[in-house]
Amino acid sequence: MSILSQLPVFPTIQTYTQTCQMILALHALGLQTSRYGDNWPLPKEFIGTPINQILLDHPKASYFKEKLNNHKVFSVEQFLNATNTELLEWNNFHHNIKKIPRGRCPHWFHTIQDLIAGTTNPSSIFSQLNPHTLTS
Repeated sequence: MSILSQLPVFPTIQTYTQTCQMILALHALGLQTSRYGDNWPLPKEFIGTPINQILLDHPKASYFKEKLNNHKVFSVEQFLNATNTELLEWNNFHHNIKKIPRGRCPHWFHTIQDLIAGTTNPSSIFSQLNPHTLTS
């Protein structure tokens, strides 16, 4: 997904940059850019369901996005187990973020879990196996 085609959530530190304001203005005005013959910019290859879909309507979306970016969390599946059936606890989260979280569980982690649980319904489609977990 490209930030030019889908409304993004920006971290707090980037909210007032000129680039961020231009992208938000493009979305607010309903404008899109296109370059025929040269596919640029190339969107980053993405696996899973974007976490932005869950954060968009939350009043602290920028704050949460900043925390998630620090841990390189970009998809909903990173909060789920290998079969995408249960939410992970903070102590088990290290497999999906590839670093061991230290200390107590942060408040934002529980809030994101609540948002995921609140928006997930039977029509949510996740792949059978979580692409962010180590499977043998």
